[in-house]
Amino acid sequence: MREDITNLIPGLAKWNNGAGIDLESWICIIGRYDHAIGYSLLSWPKFFMYDDCIFLRPPDPANYLDWMNSYHGDKSKVEATINHRHIIDIFPNSEFPANIPIIIYLGELLKEMWSCKLKIDFPERQFQIDFDSEEDGNLSRYEITLFQIRGQIRGSP
Repeated sequence: MREDITNLIPGLAKWNNGAGIDLESWICIIGRYDHAIGYSLLSWPKFFMYDDCIFLRPPDPANYLDWMNSYHGDKSKVEATINHRHIIDIFPNSEFPANIPIIIYLGELLKEMWSCKLKIDFPERQFQIDFDSEEDGNLSRYEITLFQIRGQIRGSP
């Protein structure tokens, strides 16, 4: 996944009278501390525990109970439903247009980062993070979710 990602940002080639600019220099020029802090909540989230479930944000108790009833108490299904995020909806007002390679890159990157963060925050628990990167042309179908794998201890078969 760490291939040359500069092709995902076409504007880089226009810098320096068409000579282009490398990604790190571009970030130094246009980057902002406030944006970096905001993005950190997406890439390295603060997970919340509620009723032995792990969520990306604190759940609404009534909504949680509705899902628990709908899924007959299956906490993993409730986690997966409440935690799912459509990648295209992360930046709904972006002036930079998204395309499939961008959406897939971000989804795979979030999957890696969330996996690491969950292992640090909850080393005794097992999680599944789903992101299907199969290309099909529909930007809204790319979603990421996470849920606990219950009934197993980390490291056991």
